[in-house]
Amino acid sequence: MTSVQENRIKIITFIILLGTSLFALADIVLDLKEDVPFTHLVHEAALWLFSMVGAFYQFRIIKWQNHEMRSYQKRIHDLDQLNANLKKEQENFEKKISHLSNEFLNHIDEQFNKWTFSRGEKEIALLLIKGLSMKEIADIRGSNENTVRQQASQIYKKSSLGGRMELSAFFLDDLLALSKLPQ
Repeated sequence: MTSVQENRIKIITFIILLGTSLFALADIVLDLKEDVPFTHLVHEAALWLFSMVGAFYQFRIIKWQNHEMRSYQKRIHDLDQLNANLKKEQENFEKKISHLSNEFLNHIDEQFNKWTFSRGEKEIALLLIKGLSMKEIADIRGSNENTVRQQASQIYKKSSLGGRMELSAFFLDDLLALSKLPQ
């Protein structure tokens, strides 16, 4: 059962209880004009009282649920707004990271050109910097692992670096030099 259906049932129950209460009150007023036994009046007064209490209670439930629904809708609106703001921040962050990444890749490519790397050596050097193994690089390039090792040796020779760690550190040092170190 949906909340709309439940709310309708509560409203209908309230109307029935209120109607019963009003009819009981009208019957009491009419019975007071006639000579009816006191016990009959007590029964009708009890019916009137219980139906009024039930109607009041049902009214309070409906009012409380409406308040909760408005509060819930406000929270949803606030969360939607927060989500939209976070999405915008994420897009801005991704644009900034993409821009910085492209700048850094351009910087790496400039350095590779200074070292006179071939196109293949540039690809292998980037994969080495990313931390891929010789076997992974060979698989990606569709070549033999020994060929990749020979090209890696050429890369280290042309760059005058001692190996993969020094190659990665060369560019990491550039990044760290641009950033402020914690005090």
